[in-house]
Formats: sequence, C-alpha cells, structure tokens
Amino acid sequence: MRCAGLDIGSRTVKIAVLEGGEPVLTRKALTSHDPLNAARQIMSGIGYDAIVATGYGRHLVKGHLNCP
Repeated sequence: MRCAGLDIGSRTVKIAVLEGGEPVLTRKALTSHDPLNAARQIMSGIGYDAIVATGYGRHLVKGHLNCP
C-alpha cells in the first residue's frame, strides 16, 4: 500500500509517499499566494492508495483534493 502525507504550510508545501513503511518519493515547493494550486502541482503524477493532509492549509484541500 502506498500512503502519502501532504503538509501545507504557510511557506512550503511538502509531500512524502511511503510504501511498506519506506519512503519512495518526496517533493517540496513554495506555497506562494495559492496553496491549493501549489498542492495540486506537487501531487501531479504521484500514485497513492491513501493520503492525509496536515498543516495550516489542511482544511483548504479537504474539499478539493479528497484529503482527510
């Protein structure tokens, strides 16, 4: 199972994908003026079975990116 964690902070957006408890991919980008778009860009092309969002922007993506 591939699990992803998305952290949307005030300055950066980060994602990490784990498979079998081991990291297989990480990305980081500036949040800029549009955190939702930054999250979409950083998630582009990444496959995962489950995702969770954290950080100050977690509520923003919940309704748009299906992140609990």
